[in-house]
Amino acid sequence: MGHPRLIDKDPNAREFLEEMRTYAPKSGDDWVKAVSVVIGKGDQRAEHAHSEHTLLYYIDPVDDCPLIVDGVPVRPKRGDLVLLKPGVMHAVPKNPTTETRISVAMLVTTF
Repeated sequence: MGHPRLIDKDPNAREFLEEMRTYAPKSGDDWVKAVSVVIGKGDQRAEHAHSEHTLLYYIDPVDDCPLIVDGVPVRPKRGDLVLLKPGVMHAVPKNPTTETRISVAMLVTTF
């Protein structure tokens, strides 16, 4: 990951990601793709959907910068997991604070 210090913000994050690896098929297929999502002041993510299930793990959520799911604001807390079905529209509005919003997004392929 491009931000190794992100894991240090939540000791459960490292354990969670390591545990996710143990469930990966041994065939070499990518069944999960993970990326850190860092949203600083003024950053946002446009509304979009994925063809896979989306699993979001919150390391450092920001109350004033919620996840918008099908037009409804969701305010996860640190350590929360949010699972979105394929095709569910979601976005993150512009972060109006000086706090950095940190999460890990995983696209999970079912097999």
